[in-house]
Amino acid sequence: MVLAVIRSNRKSMAIEIKNNKLIIRAPLQATNEQINACMLENKAWIEEAFG
Repeated sequence: MVLAVIRSNRKSMAIEIKNNKLIIRAPLQATNEQINACMLENKAWIEEAFG
């Protein structure tokens, strides 16, 4: 699994899987801890998507 974090001028985080790559879209001010927490909250969905 390849992980990419894309920070942009947005208000919420989004998780996307494209071409067997996990993409986290996060606000510019989001901390790494917040991004990790988002990934942990969605761990089941991420694991299911990668099968």
